[in-house]
Amino acid sequence: NLAFNGGTISQGASAVSVSGTAALNAGTGAITLTNAANNFATVQATSSATVSLADANDIALGASSVGNLNVSAAGNITTSGAVATTTTATLTSSAAGAISYATGSSAGTINAFANNGTVSIDTVGNVTIGAVTAGGALKSIVVTAGGNYSASSPTNIVRYLLPRVRPNWTLRGTYAF
Repeated sequence: NLAFNGGTISQGASAVSVSGTAALNAGTGAITLTNAANNFATVQATSSATVSLADANDIALGASSVGNLNVSAAGNITTSGAVATTTTATLTSSAAGAISYATGSSAGTINAFANNGTVSIDTVGNVTIGAVTAGGALKSIVVTAGGNYSASSPTNIVRYLLPRVRPNWTLRGTYAF
């Protein structure tokens, strides 16, 4: 396990490996741990600024409260606790990973980029879908909003969601035009 309480958190050239929980509290500072060789099991982050994380494998996001969230992983990106993002959450799985932004989570806008995986977005309140794209053999996409869901621009809902609403896509909630 790793615990850090203080200001801005960043890393040098070396990768960070934490097999337990990395509890990071930067207050109003940013958290930037973007070495692609990093290996986290679970990260809990608190910052009113931007949190940027990279992982060489799977990463789980524990209970967190952040301004902006940028997560890139070669494997799965999941939430094991409620993740509250006040502005934008951008989640990128570059290999055959799945993205699951759920468990009571919230965000202003969610962007999800998966390659050969599944995307599941389940929020407790209103959510704006930014870009949702996938390469390869996308298995499924599920969007569930506790409130309304909308697109950051009307073209996003047409470009990313409506043409892809097929048996492997599920949209739950009320779309706000």
